[in-house]
Amino acid sequence: MNRPSSPDSLSIATREQKRSMMFMSSLPNLGWLDYKQLPSPVQVRGPRLTEASPFRMVWCMWSIERSWFLLVVLVALGGIISLSVLKGVDMTDRSPVRLSADERSYLLELAREALTAELSGLPAPSADPKRLTPSLRREAACFVTLTEDDRLRGCILDSFTPHEPMYENVMRNVVLAATADPRFPPVSLPELDRITIEISVLGRPRELRYDGPDDLLVKLRPGIDGVILTTPYGTSTYLPQVWEQLPEPESFLTELCRKHGAPGDCWRSDLVEVETYEVEHFSEAPPSD
Repeated sequence: MNRPSSPDSLSIATREQKRSMMFMSSLPNLGWLDYKQLPSPVQVRGPRLTEASPFRMVWCMWSIERSWFLLVVLVALGGIISLSVLKGVDMTDRSPVRLSADERSYLLELAREALTAELSGLPAPSADPKRLTPSLRREAACFVTLTEDDRLRGCILDSFTPHEPMYENVMRNVVLAATADPRFPPVSLPELDRITIEISVLGRPRELRYDGPDDLLVKLRPGIDGVILTTPYGTSTYLPQVWEQLPEPESFLTELCRKHGAPGDCWRSDLVEVETYEVEHFSEAPPSD
């Protein structure tokens, strides 16, 4: 014979049911969620609990929170993947692009056409889409140098940060080197045949970490590193080619300080920032006499 439940046990069950209902009513309205439709204790994985037990509600809510956590993780991973696609492979690749002989030749050709058009008062030339490879369309910062009879005649880098396709940046900076270098008067049309164009495609700069001036001298790589030096006086850079004239790191840094009007020993200060980069450098053949 079944033993009847005592009034005390009924009152305890009733109180627990009410407490569970109060707990659920205090939750924010989830709209799509009806707690009455949640699986019974037999259907959920975990301890088998009675309908009146408050632990059943806790178990169900833990299952829901776990699902939300997994959803948040998946959304975060999706965002990271999307950002990587938008940024492209260049997010981690800071080395300079490597160009073929044909790509180098076409960049120099475009630079020569842009310079000729500027000095002749003609419209800027257009690039041939069929000759624009993916590398030439890649955003890059390009330092353009003009020499005349082996002497510097102008040089420009409009930005260390890539902001337009490589071929467009070359065409822009060759004109700026000829017309906007404050150290020289603008290049004139009669000089054009004596001008040699050099192009340096920069890799993305990276901070050089070092412990004191002596360590800085050791970590620089002569002939390889272009250097950007930022001090309280300003910012200046030397391309890797400058190591040919200043092969000693101490002299290299001293002249780099002086380039932007700072004392020659400012690189020894704790208030400087040093960045390095590599370049892809090529030039026209010097004009024949």
